Amino acid sequence: MTVPETYLTLLQEAVVVADRAETQFRKSYVDRLRALEIERVFANRRMHFIQALSDALSGVADAEKCAFAGDRVLDAEFSLTLTNPNNAIIIERFRPVSQAIGATLSAEGEADHGAVLAQLADFENWYQRHTSQPFMALYDVYVQQTPVVDF
Repeated sequence: MTVPETYLTLLQEAVVVADRAETQFRKSYVDRLRALEIERVFANRRMHFIQALSDALSGVADAEKCAFAGDRVLDAEFSLTLTNPNNAIIIERFRPVSQAIGATLSAEGEADHGAVLAQLADFENWYQRHTSQPFMALYDVYVQQTPVVDF
């Protein structure tokens, strides 16, 4: 038996449709807000990291020395070391970023700041494809500090 359409059943259907629309909007709003929050957090992390890298590379002109100074910053910030074979490819792929920053800092006259951002974007895109995680998510990985004990 079907209920005949009346103004009350039509209004009830309108209530259901409005409720669904509101719920869907709230979900999309929460999802979008979360995405914007992550974007903001990663932008701040990226700025902090590149500032630390720039400070470490200040006064270093040689490309090889820039790469090694960048390696030390990766170790300090993320505990990425060449002694861990899993990190070696990450460190190697990051070196062009360090070298671009070094070249920009040591440039006489016109510096190519866009090259730094392009190298960083290339690295972050590679890292995302390689690990299925954003590079700046490494700040969320807790590395427990263990004391060095002499026996």
